[in-house]
Amino acid sequence: MRGKIEEWIRRLKEEVYPLVEDKVSLEEFEAKVKKWALIIPNYNELKRKLMQDLGVYMTAETQRKKISEIEDGDRRLEVIGKILGVREIVTERGKYYVGVLADETGSISFRAYLDTFPYKSGENIRIVNAYARSGPSGLMLYITQNTIIERYKEEIYVVEAGKKRIMDLKDGMFGVEVEALVLKIKRRINEGKGPKIRGLLCDATGKIAFSSWVDLDLNEGDMVRIVGASVQSFRGIPVLMIDQYSQIEKLYGGEIYCVSSETLYDIAARGGGLDVSVQGLIVDVKQGSGLIKRCEKCGRILKEGGICPEHGKVKGFLDLRARVVIDDGTGALLAIINREALEKILGETLEDLVNKAKEDIEFGTGYSYIKEKLFGKYVTASGNILPGRTGLVFLVDSIEENTISQMSEKLSKILEELS
Repeated sequence: MRGKIEEWIRRLKEEVYPLVEDKVSLEEFEAKVKKWALIIPNYNELKRKLMQDLGVYMTAETQRKKISEIEDGDRRLEVIGKILGVREIVTERGKYYVGVLADETGSISFRAYLDTFPYKSGENIRIVNAYARSGPSGLMLYITQNTIIERYKEEIYVVEAGKKRIMDLKDGMFGVEVEALVLKIKRRINEGKGPKIRGLLCDATGKIAFSSWVDLDLNEGDMVRIVGASVQSFRGIPVLMIDQYSQIEKLYGGEIYCVSSETLYDIAARGGGLDVSVQGLIVDVKQGSGLIKRCEKCGRILKEGGICPEHGKVKGFLDLRARVVIDDGTGALLAIINREALEKILGETLEDLVNKAKEDIEFGTGYSYIKEKLFGKYVTASGNILPGRTGLVFLVDSIEENTISQMSEKLSKILEELS
């Protein structure tokens, strides 16, 4: 019984106390709950009795506000708006719903502490007796069991608060709308947990990976409008999340141009990027470039004596990489070029470098040789830029040297932007 009362207190503190915290202290509120809980064994009856005792009536003293007028601490709010996006959150303590509501004046995130939320993206609703409170993610509208929600029949003009460019997408966003080109798409073959589809989208400002928990009739090359999606971070990189509440519409006519290359400044500003392409100058080739040995079990680079940090002394296998710094004029970043990409730009294979090392004792790991080959090259590098232990790292899986005409074109664009 004691555990049940404690759980009821927790729920009532979330659902009822915000409506009366200007009338009674939290200690007084908890005391009333405990008093009535000893007499009334049913939660819903207890809640009604408590609200009656505290003078809370769902339809009384509500204040209708436009979304732009809502302020921190507002109670007994009546709001009319369109749902831009909504999804269910399940935790150890239970479940709730999060989403975004918008009207012609703006948009606001909401949380609904309800057993069910039978409303989806694109629906118009009227909310009576909600409250607002600011938190780490900004102003939030709270919906509880004490709130009345009903569908609103009249059409609502919605400000394009949810419409975003890919470069503007950040972790924690809900109800976003994007228009993009499908660059890559991969469907899950076997049944199980996780997204049904993963892929890559792009527009003129950038690229973003997406995950969909519902099957979509999409193919590479399709132009789409996605409404009611959310953004979550994976290894520090924003990923667009699509669920059953998101609306997907194929676009016909017109064109969506993908960004051909991005600046390091823009990529760093959003915390990294997947499948990015950068044009820049190799301004440094760092030690650790050349022939290396990796652990055959985990792939880590071996220390002297063939020691793996994870598996101790192992035989290992030879590999090839380069650690360079690429500068594109807006910023500089450490880039790790893998074997396949490095062999291509060098025009030589790992076996060729091993033979050079056998023929010339001073060749060593090939660091000086690779530095001479790469330093000062103007290149286009593609791959993933991800957070590392000391900052962002560019994991390059494709790199090629640019021609003089490409360099001139890049400089012309920079001069044009500056003017």
